[in-house]
Amino acid sequence: MNPFNKHRNINKECKPTLFFLLPCLKFLPSMRIIAELPHPDFKITMFHWNNRYLIKIEQGYLEQTYKIDQFEVAEDDLKKVLDEPFLKQVTERFSEMYRSFHEALQRVENQMN
Repeated sequence: MNPFNKHRNINKECKPTLFFLLPCLKFLPSMRIIAELPHPDFKITMFHWNNRYLIKIEQGYLEQTYKIDQFEVAEDDLKKVLDEPFLKQVTERFSEMYRSFHEALQRVENQMN
C-alpha cells in the first residue's frame, strides 16, 4: 500500500507531484516549539505535537526525549517536571549513555584491527 494514500483520502485533489509531499503538507500535524529553557549543561526544548508534549534534552551528540500526553499536565506546569531530582537523573543517564556508546565504539574499533 502506498503510504501517501491516507493523504489522498483526506483530500481527493492531493496528487503526488515531483515534490510529492507538498500538496499534502497542510494535513500533517505540525510540531510547535513551546519553550527553549536555559541550562548550563543541556539544551532543553519543549514541543507540542500530536496531542503530546515532548521534552527534548540534548548534551553533545546524545539526547533524551520524554513524551507526555497533553491531558496529563497543563502546558503551564510542564516546566515543573524539570525539577532538580529529575535533572540529576538526566545527568546520570547521559553519563551512562556516553559510557555505553563509547564502549560500543571501542568494540567496533577493536574488531577492525
